[in-house]
Amino acid sequence: AIAVLDPLLTKLVRERGLMAPSVADMMAVLYKEIGDEASADAVYDRLYAGPSQAVPALISDLITTWDDDSPGRRQANLDSAAARVSADDTDVIIELSRRYAMIGRPDQSLLVVQRGLSAKPDNVELLGVKAGVMVMLGRTSEAVRAYRQVLEMLPEDDVVRVRYARALAEDGRRPEAEEELMR
Repeated sequence: AIAVLDPLLTKLVRERGLMAPSVADMMAVLYKEIGDEASADAVYDRLYAGPSQAVPALISDLITTWDDDSPGRRQANLDSAAARVSADDTDVIIELSRRYAMIGRPDQSLLVVQRGLSAKPDNVELLGVKAGVMVMLGRTSEAVRAYRQVLEMLPEDDVVRVRYARALAEDGRRPEAEEELMR
């Protein structure tokens, strides 16, 4: 698997200046499984090169130990990473938000996303995550507003349109939801 993924990873970095987080996660987990911590760390360094250098190691540890950790340990690791992440590190913010949601803490997920939005208020990815978290929290009116913002930035995105319509329906605005789906 490493023989297949490493060239792909290198190509993504070289051609696009980025790396797909899911590919990086797989690479890091594989390296850790074979006991090559240095290569796993190097994968995360390539993915999360930027101002919050201490956080990638925490994210790496979160991902590789997630299934083995107790819920309390997961929470502690998330809290530690969230306290150290830079507000402008969108990829890490989104991963932390996702992990908080996975352990049933959408309130913490929202706090992390809001921190990212404080640095990048018009970031479409963060706004989309915020909208999804608002739905999880049952705050559908706020979810509708956030999805509307995302849809204004990505008017041709059918996935966002369906999520927006669902939020409208959950907010008791079924006729608007049906109209939105007909566009």
